[in-house]
Amino acid sequence: MAKSNNNFLAIAVLVAAVVLSGSLVFLGTQSSCDNDELKAAVIEGVAEFVENGPPAEEPAVVTDLTDLSDDDAFIGDEDAPVTIVEFSDYQCPYCYKFYTGAYPELKKNYVDTGKVKIVFRDLPLSFHEGAYPAALAAECVRAQFGDEGYFAMHNKLFENQDVLSGDAQSVAISLEGFARDVGIDPDLYNECVANDTYKDEIFADISAAQSIGIDGTPSFVINQEVLIGAQPYETFAQIIEAELAK
Repeated sequence: MAKSNNNFLAIAVLVAAVVLSGSLVFLGTQSSCDNDELKAAVIEGVAEFVENGPPAEEPAVVTDLTDLSDDDAFIGDEDAPVTIVEFSDYQCPYCYKFYTGAYPELKKNYVDTGKVKIVFRDLPLSFHEGAYPAALAAECVRAQFGDEGYFAMHNKLFENQDVLSGDAQSVAISLEGFARDVGIDPDLYNECVANDTYKDEIFADISAAQSIGIDGTPSFVINQEVLIGAQPYETFAQIIEAELAK
């Protein structure tokens, strides 16, 4: 029943987005870049991508995690017996609920003990205008500091989620401040953001989600099982233990 309710919630949110925006676009396009032509190109590219992308289907068993994991940032033992692929949106309140709820216990009991690897992939939603800039900022930090820097930025983004609701300029300033806290070279960071360097990486995450029928956040694939929504720790633990017992 919990999974059904979360599916309904994800659909309801997306329907609301259609009503508000007039189209279903999965990628927020506000960024700190001042190049209007680049912004217009991104908007046009996103619309075309979603229009021509694979249709959403009911989440099902995933038979191959190789492409699903891609080369995205992860925490945990690379060879852990259980892989969780998380599709998330930095501005999503339910993603924050997972981050502060089930995630700390999962990290302590399964990630830090070498049993689980968590791969983080972006699924920024258009009605969260700060989600795409946040995803891009995290990728630009990763370019300088690898996965360790990425998750340092990742944590800052969720712990300061409220700033992502501001106007584009204030969001950009906040994101650069978080990146500076991590220790980035500001010139390299700003160049990365201005050039929208990791747009294709974020598009690949969206495509992966769409390919298995995921259209809401947070969503998870635990080895081969799809789990929708900010479920309680016990739900994750039950699935993980079943996978470990195989």
